[in-house]
Amino acid sequence: MNTNINKYKIVFCGNVNTGKSTFLNIITTDNYFIDTISSTNGIDHCTYYLDNTNIKTNIYDIGLSNSHKYFYSIVDPYIKNNIDHFILFFDSTDCYYYDNLIFWFNYIKKFSNGKITIIGTKIDKKNILKCKNLMDPLTELCFTNNINLYLISNKNDSQKYLRDLFKKIIS
Repeated sequence: MNTNINKYKIVFCGNVNTGKSTFLNIITTDNYFIDTISSTNGIDHCTYYLDNTNIKTNIYDIGLSNSHKYFYSIVDPYIKNNIDHFILFFDSTDCYYYDNLIFWFNYIKKFSNGKITIIGTKIDKKNILKCKNLMDPLTELCFTNNINLYLISNKNDSQKYLRDLFKKIIS
């Protein structure tokens, strides 16, 4: 048995109610989508060993909104502390989250060289098309900065698909 463990520090970040905690719950437990999962206001942490691998991930779930400005002093050490990968989440049904996604992107780039992936959630909802005009600038941001963009439904995508996606993102 290989006893070498590859360790990764990963930060899930984005505004509250963008699906970070739900995604984390789906990939790290046997639970699937739970409508009543509580939002992360501040920072949550878990350690997760990827199935059938020697990869240990320390995942920090950081959920803030513009009204939580006082939390940024708490967040700074996590952003600046040798993070391997940032996964930025946004609610694809609400155009408000796009501006906040740009804020998070600039905030991370200011302090870190960690890899960035962007995940848009809630694609199962009917009002996703109201933000369609933001896809071009988002695609351009991703292309210019070599960032992968995924659009998912925590509610409708299978647990296996979401776990496989997470493995793909961090590998």
